[in-house]
Amino acid sequence: MRDDSIYMDSLREIVSVVDVKDGLVMVEKERNSACDTCQLSETCPLIVHTSHTDLNTSTARIRVANPKGIHVNRGDKVLIELKGKWITTKLSLIVYVFPLIVFLTGIFIGEYTIFKPVPSKDLYSTLFGTLLMLISFFIVRTIDRHFARVGKFIPILVKKLNT
Repeated sequence: MRDDSIYMDSLREIVSVVDVKDGLVMVEKERNSACDTCQLSETCPLIVHTSHTDLNTSTARIRVANPKGIHVNRGDKVLIELKGKWITTKLSLIVYVFPLIVFLTGIFIGEYTIFKPVPSKDLYSTLFGTLLMLISFFIVRTIDRHFARVGKFIPILVKKLNT
């Protein structure tokens, strides 16, 4: 059965507060079946990779913004939300498809711009494609840092739940 929460306008989860610092709340959530089947489960930007984070465990730590300044304490149950349609699809496109397209474009450009009869035209076009793909990884990293700065993919604390 498919998890429809990733296809809605926002993704909401009930999580437990682990720590509160500088307007950010560190929460911990049980990894559900959606996490297990997600293409981005190993590189998920929502999971804070610390010495406590193990992708084989059933929990994940997530950094959450608290723009409303809701007072929470360690152990509280809260509702968090990640806004945006098709969030996993957008992230997949940025992280995986963009470098692949750049790689294939590099091979195509390398194949048709090397006019001299060289002994291994395929090797040169593959190296050119690989070089452009490495450059695309730096571009993706820059995009990721930009989104982290503006809070594009950072969940927000919606409300504290009565426990």
